[in-house]
Amino acid sequence: HRNIVCCKWYDSDTLIFASWTKLLSFYHIEYGAKDKKPKVKHVSTAKLDFYPNSLCVLKNSCLILSGLDNYLYLYTTRGAFIEKYKDVYGANKKEHQRDWILSVCNQEQTKRFCYGTNHGYLVCNKIVFKTVHSLQDNLYAYRAANLCDVYVQNMITKNKLRIETDDYVKMVAVYKHRLAVLFNDRLLVFSSNPYDSDELKHQLKHTIARPFPSCNLLIITNHHLIICTENKFTAIDFEGAVLNEWTFSAAIRYMKNISGAPDREGMLVGLSNGEIYTVFIDKKYPIFHYKHHRVIRCVDISPSKSKLAVVDEERKLCIYDLEQKKVLLQDTNANAVAFNNEFDDIFAFTSNNIATIRNFTGNFQYTHKTDGFIVHFSASTVYTLFSSTNTMASFVIPQSMPLKRYIQSKSFDNAYKIACLGVTKYEWKQLGFKAIEAMRFDIAKKAFRNLTDLKESIKYSEFVNFIEMQYQTQASVNNKENEDGSNGLNNLLMADILAYQGQFDKAAKIFCANNQHQKAIEMYLDLQDWENAKELIQRFNAGNDSHSSSSAYSMNDLLLKQAKWLQSQGDVVSSADMYWSAKQYQTGFDILFETKKFDMLKSKILALFSEPEIQQSLHQNEANTELTEFCEYIATKFRKLNDIAFVKDIYMTMKNYAKLIEIYIERQEWDEAFLIINEHKEMKKDILLPYAKWLAMNDRFDEASQAFHEAGFPKYAINILNNLTQTCLTQKKYSDTAYYHWLLAVEHLKFGHMHKFKIYSEKAQLYYAYNIVNEYIVSPFTSYSSDVGLHAAKFALALWSEHSKLSKVALLYIFAKQCMELEAYKLARSILSKLITLRIPNEWREKIELDALLVRVKPFTDPPHLASYICPRCSTANYSNNYSPICTHCRHRFVQCMVSFQPLPLVEFTIIDGLSHDEAIKLIKREPPKKRKNKMMELAMNSNEEEDTEPVEDEQNVNVMNLDVDIDDEDGMDSEDVDDNDVFYQQLMNFDNSGGAAAGDVSESDVNNTDDDSGKCSIVLDGEALEKINPAEIFVIDHRKYCKEMAPKYYRCIVPEESYDIIICPNCQFLFRGEEYEVALINNGHLCPFCRYKFTA
Repeated sequence: HRNIVCCKWYDSDTLIFASWTKLLSFYHIEYGAKDKKPKVKHVSTAKLDFYPNSLCVLKNSCLILSGLDNYLYLYTTRGAFIEKYKDVYGANKKEHQRDWILSVCNQEQTKRFCYGTNHGYLVCNKIVFKTVHSLQDNLYAYRAANLCDVYVQNMITKNKLRIETDDYVKMVAVYKHRLAVLFNDRLLVFSSNPYDSDELKHQLKHTIARPFPSCNLLIITNHHLIICTENKFTAIDFEGAVLNEWTFSAAIRYMKNISGAPDREGMLVGLSNGEIYTVFIDKKYPIFHYKHHRVIRCVDISPSKSKLAVVDEERKLCIYDLEQKKVLLQDTNANAVAFNNEFDDIFAFTSNNIATIRNFTGNFQYTHKTDGFIVHFSASTVYTLFSSTNTMASFVIPQSMPLKRYIQSKSFDNAYKIACLGVTKYEWKQLGFKAIEAMRFDIAKKAFRNLTDLKESIKYSEFVNFIEMQYQTQASVNNKENEDGSNGLNNLLMADILAYQGQFDKAAKIFCANNQHQKAIEMYLDLQDWENAKELIQRFNAGNDSHSSSSAYSMNDLLLKQAKWLQSQGDVVSSADMYWSAKQYQTGFDILFETKKFDMLKSKILALFSEPEIQQSLHQNEANTELTEFCEYIATKFRKLNDIAFVKDIYMTMKNYAKLIEIYIERQEWDEAFLIINEHKEMKKDILLPYAKWLAMNDRFDEASQAFHEAGFPKYAINILNNLTQTCLTQKKYSDTAYYHWLLAVEHLKFGHMHKFKIYSEKAQLYYAYNIVNEYIVSPFTSYSSDVGLHAAKFALALWSEHSKLSKVALLYIFAKQCMELEAYKLARSILSKLITLRIPNEWREKIELDALLVRVKPFTDPPHLASYICPRCSTANYSNNYSPICTHCRHRFVQCMVSFQPLPLVEFTIIDGLSHDEAIKLIKREPPKKRKNKMMELAMNSNEEEDTEPVEDEQNVNVMNLDVDIDDEDGMDSEDVDDNDVFYQQLMNFDNSGGAAAGDVSESDVNNTDDDSGKCSIVLDGEALEKINPAEIFVIDHRKYCKEMAPKYYRCIVPEESYDIIICPNCQFLFRGEEYEVALINNGHLCPFCRYKFTA
C-alpha cells in the first residue's frame, strides 16, 4: 500500500491499514514455523470519503478514524460504515476555526477513547451502542458485539443460530418463523420452517434494496414489515410496497406486536401524550383504549384484551380495566410490566431490581431479585433483559402458592389455569380431590388427566366418574321426591371416598346406615371377601321385600363374582362349574374351550340338552332364544375346530335344519342335503340355488340351468354365462368365449329370445373361428392346415363387427399369409392392399410391408379351388375376395363345415304352411316308394303344358331313352327306383323364371315367409315332394328342444354322393364333413369341437 497513515492490530492475527488513498484495508496474518515468513492474506478493503489521519480499535466492537476534515468516523471491524461522530469538540465553530484531530486512542478493553487537537485540547469520551434486539414468545434475536452478525436463540431449548453479515446491523425484528434485519442501505427478510418453531434454519427470502434512514423501530409480522418513525408508522410488504400508513398526534414512545391472525396482526402503541391505541394492519383507523396522564414508557395488554398495564416516565405503574374504565392497581418505581400470555389474572413488573409476580386480588405475590427489566411473561417463565450486558435471561416461578390460594378461595377455574402453567403431580392430585369435595367434577377430571402416570390418571378418572354418577343419580331421586337429601348424599359420597382410601368396614356401615346395602355387598364382592358378602346377602336379601334396595342382589350374583375370582386365580374347571351353576353357559363354555377341555365340554353340552325341560320345549317347537343363541355359538366354535360331526349332531338335536343345510352346502355334501329336502319340501329353494351355482362353477351348465329353473331363478344362468363370457374374452381365451356364447344363446332361446339367440350364435361362431386364427398368431406351431386357416379367417371376416373386440387386422393378416402359402397371389395382393390402409401394430408393419412387396413379383393368379366357389343354389361363381356368407347373385346363405369352414353343397328349402314340422320330419325319415324313372316324359309335359292340353299316355306305352341316368329293364332289375319328377330340382333350376313358385300343387299362399338374406326365391315343398326325396340327402336343423316356437330349418344336399359324408351334431345342430369331424372328435377327447357335446360312442 502507498501512503499508509496508520495501522492497528485487531485481535491477534488481523492487521488494519488506513492510507491517504482513502482506503481502509484488512489483512490476515498466518504464522507458520519459526524459520518461515508469516503469510499475509488480504481479507477486504473499504473505501473512505475522507483522508484518514489516525485510527483506534474500540473493545473489538468498532473502529474510530479521525479525518483531515476535523471529524471522527465510526466503522465496524469488517469495514462497514456506521455513522459520523457528531460530538467532536469545536464542531460548532466556523470552518477556519475548527481544530484538527491529530491523534485518537482508546483504553484497552473498554469503550472509552480520547483524541487530541492541534490547539492542544485533549478530549475523552465514551461510546455506548443501544441494544438492538427483538423478542417474540420463546424466540430472541439480537445483534452481536461486532455490530455485523445477528443471533437467533430459542430461550427454552437454548438452541442458537448465527447469521453472519459484513454490514452494520441497525435493527432486528423476529416474529414466529420470520426475521427482519435492517442495514444502512437495505432491509433483509429471513424465514425458517413455519411448522417447527424449534428448527432454527433461517434463510434469506426477500431483499428490499432501499434505505430507511428515519426508522427508529422495526416490527415484522407474517407477511408485513412495520417501519416506525417519529409519530407515524408504515406497513409495507416484503417487496417494499407501502400498504398502509397511520399518523398520530404525538410521538410514538412504545410499540409492541400483540400477534393475531395472518394479515390481521395487531400493534399496541403508546404515545408521548399518554394515549394508547391498538392498530390492526388490515384496518385503516386505530382503536383508542385509554389516555394516561403522563408520557408512556412501557405498555402491555392482557390476553383477553380487557386490562391494560402502563408504566410512564415517572416510573409509575397503573393497570386499567378497559371495560369499566377504572384503575385496578397502582405502584411506583416500576420500569417494565408484562401480562402472562396464558392467564389473564397474573402480571409481572420490575421495580428497584426486584421482579414482582402477583394477581389482581392480592391472594399471592412472588418476588425475584434481578438487575434486568421484564420484557415478556409466558406461562411460568419470566424473561428479563439486562441493559448492562445486553443479554436476555429467564427464570421460572413456582405456582404452588397461587394454586393454594385459589383452592382456598374455591376459585377452581383459576386454580386449574394456574396448574396448567406448571405444577407437580402431588399438587394436581390435591386440586383433583379438593374439586371432588366441592362437587366440581369437571375440574377434578381435568386435574387427574394431567398426571404423568397413565395408570394413576385412569384410576383417579374412573373414581371421579363413579362419584359423579352417584351424585347425579341420587340428586335426581331427591329432586323427584322433593326431599332434602343433601346430608344423605354427602354421607354416601364420604362412604365412597372412605372405601377408595381402604377403610372398608366404615364405608360398609355408612352404606347400610343410609339403606344402601347393595353397595356394601358390591364392595365386598369386589374385594373377594365372600364371607362378608354372603352374610350381608343372607341378612338383607332373604327377609326383605322385592322393592328393597338390597333385594336386587342374589346368590346367583355371588356365584358369578366367585366364578370370576376363581378364574383369575387359574382354577378354570371350578370357575366353569360356577358359571354353569349360575346358568352362564356361554362364559363357562369359553373357559373350557380356551383351555381345550373338549371332552368335558361335550359331556356338559350333551347333559344340558338331555334335560327334560329342554327336550320338552324342542318337541313342542317352543322357541328358547337364549338356548338357541348358545347352540349357535357352540356350533361356530366347533366349526373352527373342524369338528363337523359334533356340529351336525347339535343342529339335528335342535332341529335347526336351515343351519344344517348350510353346512352341507359349504362342504358340498349334496346327497345329504337332498335327503333333508325329501322330508322338508319348503327348504327346496335354500339348497337348489347354491347347488345350481356349484354346477355352473364346475362347467355343468345344463344341469345348472335346470337347477336354476327348479329353484325359480332361471335368469341366474344367463348372468353367470355373461360373467364367464366377459372374463374369457378379457383373458383372450377365444375357444371358451365361443363356447360360453353358445351356451348363452341356448339360454336365451329357452326364454324365446330368438333374435338374441341369433346374435349370440353368430358371436359364438365368430370367436370359434377366431380361435384358430389366433393360434396362427400366438403359437409357433399349429395343428391346422393352411386351408383351414384361410377359410377360418374368411369365415370370421364374414361375421366380424366393431363390437366384437377382435382385431380385423389380425384376420386380414392371417388371411393374406395363408393365401401366400397356398400360392393364391392374386387374392393375397387384394387383401394386402386393403390391409395397408388400416392401423397396423408396429411389430407387424415390417412383415406386412415386406409381404406386400414380395407378392408383386408373384404371378397374378390364384388356384382354381381358391379363386372362387360355386353357389349350390344358383351355380354362380363367388370370388374369394368377397368373404360375405351370402351369394352375390341369389342371396343364398352358405352353410360351412364347422371344422374346415368350407361351404357344403346344401340348399335350404321350406315346407308349406299346411304341413306341420313334425309331419314333415316324419315324411322325411320314411323310405320313399320305388318308382320307375320317367324323366324325359315329365320334362316334355312341362315344356308343352301351355301349348298342348291333351293328356299324356300311360308311361307303360312310351319308350324313352334317358342318357343321364341308368334305367333298368321292364322287369325291374333295379331294387330302388327314383321318380324323375323331383319338385325340388324343378324349383332349383327355374328360380329365375318362376320367381320361386312351387311346382305341382304348391301355391304362393302355402309358402312361409323367410329372412331377407335367404335368397330371392325360396324352395317350398309339400308332403308328396318330401316323400320322394332320399332321407340321407335332407338335413334338419331343429332347436325345438329349447324353444317350441322356433321353426326347424331344412337343407338338401345337391350332390347326393356327398350327403353320406355330412354329419350334424345332435346338440348344437351344426354341420360337419364326416372325416374332418371324426378327426376333430379324436383330438378333442370325443367332444364336439364347437359345443363340446360328449359322444359316448
